[in-house]
Amino acid sequence: MEGLQLLLLFAALGFSICFGMMPSIIRFALKRDIVDRPGGRKKHSKVTPYLGGLAVVLGLLPALLYSGFLDHSKQILFVGAGAVLLFIVSLIDDIKMVKPLIRLSIQVLSALAVVASGIYLSPNIPLVGTIPLVLVQGISVFLIVALINAFNFMDGVDGLAGGLGFITAFFTGVALFISGQTLMAFIAIAFAASLFAFLFYNVNPARVFMGDCGSTIIGFWTAVFVLLILQSSHSSSLNLAALACTAIPLIDLTRVAFLRIFTGRSPFSADRAHLHHILLRLKNEAKQTSTKIWIAQIALLLVAITAGRFMNANAGFFVIIVLALLSYNWIYLNEERKIRKELNTVNSNAEEILKTNRFIGRHTKFETD
Repeated sequence: MEGLQLLLLFAALGFSICFGMMPSIIRFALKRDIVDRPGGRKKHSKVTPYLGGLAVVLGLLPALLYSGFLDHSKQILFVGAGAVLLFIVSLIDDIKMVKPLIRLSIQVLSALAVVASGIYLSPNIPLVGTIPLVLVQGISVFLIVALINAFNFMDGVDGLAGGLGFITAFFTGVALFISGQTLMAFIAIAFAASLFAFLFYNVNPARVFMGDCGSTIIGFWTAVFVLLILQSSHSSSLNLAALACTAIPLIDLTRVAFLRIFTGRSPFSADRAHLHHILLRLKNEAKQTSTKIWIAQIALLLVAITAGRFMNANAGFFVIIVLALLSYNWIYLNEERKIRKELNTVNSNAEEILKTNRFIGRHTKFETD
């Protein structure tokens, strides 16, 4: 079969398997009490089963097996092994809590498998220059682990992580296909189709959550696809757009992690400091919150593709970072105005509460329980 026909076939298989398996997985999770209950920081009002990520991974499986069988370099074998290891531990974590240090160790091992396969950043880093290969590989491991956790942290509102994952997988799948990375393109498009099917069950009000076995896998494959595009594509537009895929999750992760460290807490501790929590506090419903962040992701991709046509890699990279940061600060300014308006009527300490730096995240003084 032609490459495009196979691409469409794996997309159809990914969607059908995930969509068809989801009801059985929901029933299994409810029967085994693998569920998320309302209360505390959680905003959902009813018991909701986990394990939606299992259906997503099952939808990805035919493309992964086919591509792995045809890949004589064994690159996909290494990457697939890392993905399976991460998925198994994350699935166990959904059923029975796994200690953070063990989770982090497995994430590092999965990232090392990707780097061992030959997928890592180019030694020529935008805005930095050429750096030693060993350092590049170390940075690549760090980036993969960061993206795994970034997408895991973004999975806090119905449809958010799944929607971001779909947008990213679809774009990277097309970009990989254009760049001649056909086998990885099959995997990316099948993943996108599977995530699209998952959204039918996860958009607010969600009937199932993906759990860590889904959100961490989104981060893992996003890292793989983005790094491979940066390696194989000679198009500035595709390279900048690939980097743009990571901007929102990584900036959110960085800001929240630094905030937690600065306030004497573990960077893995839970709070309501993420971008989606801010939007929810601005009276957005869950569906509106997810949609706005999806639109921001698409907008960044379009800006990156356009910038790549008129700028070199360094200038384009700088523009993407500045735009992402300005977007974040605009959201914070809106939140600050709303909090001032509300607190000034009931709390004379509003100025003291709001005086800290916006970017570091003074909004987490609210609802951190």
